[in-house]
Amino acid sequence: MSFWKKLLATVGIASLAASVTAADKVAEQAAFAANQAVETAKKVDGTILDYSPNSLQSIDKIVLGLRRDGTKPEEVKGVLSILGAYVGEVIVRNIKGSQWSLPPKEVQAAGLTAMGINTKAGLFWNPIGKVHKLLINGEEDSVVHFYNVVKFKENDR
Repeated sequence: MSFWKKLLATVGIASLAASVTAADKVAEQAAFAANQAVETAKKVDGTILDYSPNSLQSIDKIVLGLRRDGTKPEEVKGVLSILGAYVGEVIVRNIKGSQWSLPPKEVQAAGLTAMGINTKAGLFWNPIGKVHKLLINGEEDSVVHFYNVVKFKENDR
């Protein structure tokens, strides 16, 4: 059985909630989901996710593997959500001043209600959505590149 099929079989979780009722629970939920990604990757094929920016290469590899297998986003919504939470947790742990939050009201008005990352520069980022886009669009939506853009924008301000 391929890594990707094992991943799907191993992760029997419901998708991460689209919105969180209490803002103070966002970081706790995100950290829990990110930890699920760490445990699952290790269990499935020994992939070590250590919350370093370099570990995002493994997330790209996992999601692009799902894409190569023809996996549709709706088939792996929970997997994509925990991987997205992991990407966000890498940002929070490595880019000073970043934190999990609900989107600002203007972003919610545009239809995005999922938790994401606010940076010290006041920008809101959606790592869970980015992982979904990686599956849909391929390498052009690399999470390694995403992390580097967030870091650049944060340092640019």
